[in-house]
Amino acid sequence: MVLLQPSTFVLELGLLLTVLAWGGLLVVVLHGRYVVERIAAGTYQNTPADEAEKSEQHER
Repeated sequence: MVLLQPSTFVLELGLLLTVLAWGGLLVVVLHGRYVVERIAAGTYQNTPADEAEKSEQHER
């Protein structure tokens, strides 16, 4: 019985994609943590769209 050997290209590609996925997850978690801390501190900047929506609600 002959076992198929995975090529090093496939292993390297898998490793690269895994590292990129973990890096992306780390960025998302750190950004979420930043936003939550800013909201809790009351210093989170609203986007212009949010401010326009608030002014429309005030005018009603």
